[in-house]
Amino acid sequence: LLIARNQLLELNKNLEKIIEERTLKLSETIKTKDKFFSILAHDLRNPFVGLIGVTELLHTDIESLEKSEIIKFAEIINKAANNIYELLTNLLKWGNIQRGTIKIEPKIIDASASVTKSIQLLENSIKNKNLSIYNNIPPETGIYADSTLLDSIIQNILTNAIKFTPKNGNINISAQPLNQTTKILIADSGIGMTQQTVNKIFNLENISSTHGTENEQGTGLGLILCKEMIEKLSGNIKINSA
Repeated sequence: LLIARNQLLELNKNLEKIIEERTLKLSETIKTKDKFFSILAHDLRNPFVGLIGVTELLHTDIESLEKSEIIKFAEIINKAANNIYELLTNLLKWGNIQRGTIKIEPKIIDASASVTKSIQLLENSIKNKNLSIYNNIPPETGIYADSTLLDSIIQNILTNAIKFTPKNGNINISAQPLNQTTKILIADSGIGMTQQTVNKIFNLENISSTHGTENEQGTGLGLILCKEMIEKLSGNIKINSA
């Protein structure tokens, strides 16, 4: 009876420890997600404030506006709409990953073709900053991955590189065989990051909104999303910066 009682006490202690650890983890998760949604709400609100102001001007003063002014307002509306679309797209993908509902169908994919596709999708942003982008991955470099996830990963990292590279800069994409894997490198001539920023960049708790070299908006969700998608493909991501 004494042995059984001691075993029961030990079991209760272990259960209490598990409950305490899980409660703490849950509390931290809730705090992190509260902060995350607060940032998202802020970053969604800002483009809408700009949109409302511009559309009100167009609605009330369009007859007196010059053609050049209307073109300028149209550019502002387009930029705000693209920012909102990018944010919502990343948010939906992140939500699907968190719920485990994302479907992964790995197969051999041409990495060079995937990079070319992302460059074409981001062509306007590249032209606006007069950037030179070089896809140095040899054609038909095959990697085993899910095509949808791979395209999203490359597009997010390229978007980040474009955002933080000043006008007339350059971005180089290359690939290196590494044992039975392939390392894809995306290097830019951008403004760089401190080691402190690098250490925090994949942590949802430290997510923050940062403007690019041309005041481009963002939430920092893109690279966190990349890390989670890459890990779903049994890969890893690393940042080197100065």
